[in-house]
Amino acid sequence: MNSTTHAQKQIQIIITIHWVMLLFLVMFMLLIYFLTATTETAPAADLDNVFRIVIPAFGLGSIFLAQFLYKNQISSAKNRDTLAKKISGFQSAQLIKNGILEAPALLAIVVYMLTENIAYYLLAGLIILIFLMHKPTSFKVATDLELSPEERAEINMNE
Repeated sequence: MNSTTHAQKQIQIIITIHWVMLLFLVMFMLLIYFLTATTETAPAADLDNVFRIVIPAFGLGSIFLAQFLYKNQISSAKNRDTLAKKISGFQSAQLIKNGILEAPALLAIVVYMLTENIAYYLLAGLIILIFLMHKPTSFKVATDLELSPEERAEINMNE
């Protein structure tokens, strides 16, 4: 297997993992919405008071933490000696960032289910939009890793 094919496959795996994580979030969000709409349970108002500050703070903190850790991982990956190792570093950075962004969205959806406060649902939607904006592409790999023209040619940035 040649290097170009391997690099393209690595990037395609990164993209696929991102879309699977995003699809899971959206499906979970829809499932919870329909479950709360069709069941007759009393919302936990006392929990709403507790989570009113915790969820937005956790969401905002996670967004900044994800970006901070992503930049640190990318700066480390830039210095690796082969393209495969650089892309592997990008994949690790992307997975960490996605996992950190996914956590507050999942928590906000669960708290929405418990409290039926639409603000948590909207916050989860906002985090999902941010997750969507961080979609990995060949161009993003090349730009973030500051790949040389030869390395850019290897990943064949046709998307």
